Amino acid sequence: MKKEEILEDLKRKIITGEIHQGESLTEREISETYGISRTPVREILWNLCSVNLAEQDPDKGCRVKTYTINDMIEVYNTREAIESACVRLACLSKNPNFEKEIDQMIANLESVTAVDDLETAVKYGVAVHQFIRRECNNKYLLAFLNNIKDVATLLNYFAHKSSEIEEVSRVGHINILKALKKRDQAESAKAMAEHIATTCQGIVRLQCASLLLRTW
Repeated sequence: MKKEEILEDLKRKIITGEIHQGESLTEREISETYGISRTPVREILWNLCSVNLAEQDPDKGCRVKTYTINDMIEVYNTREAIESACVRLACLSKNPNFEKEIDQMIANLESVTAVDDLETAVKYGVAVHQFIRRECNNKYLLAFLNNIKDVATLLNYFAHKSSEIEEVSRVGHINILKALKKRDQAESAKAMAEHIATTCQGIVRLQCASLLLRTW
């Protein structure tokens, strides 16, 4: 495997929990697992740290970053600020198929429930965010989002496993799209902020419940 492919594979394993938070990432183990020398492994570990999926421990070397409840809240606060700005700008889109694409996304979201088809509901929800980011047409906002992309994906993975959180998200996505179709910047931003805040609250509740179970 190439260095870039190994990096993406490690990201995937961290995001999906195959490699657990707090777990050590040693040069020797990665080198042996993927059959590469330690020099590119050091660069891979540096990259994982640079996107906040791993961190250097003075005593134990590199390990997967453990996200606290406060970390989660800060990440979602950042998303709320940036994506609310994105949806405001998306209201100004000059895409001739703007309304048609929104109608199709609304139809898709209304055709499923997360309780009955979690995977499809997640897919349709992700498409809404991709559409807004594309239509906002602001490379600087997208660069900020890209900086937290991997961490946001990791935290979203918790939500994507919960039909309860995703069902609330599905309704939130529909509200965002309806406001976006009216090109109402204030309403669109409000709907986006409420959607992200609600998702954050759901994930925090899940994590708090998980922590309580582990202490019993």
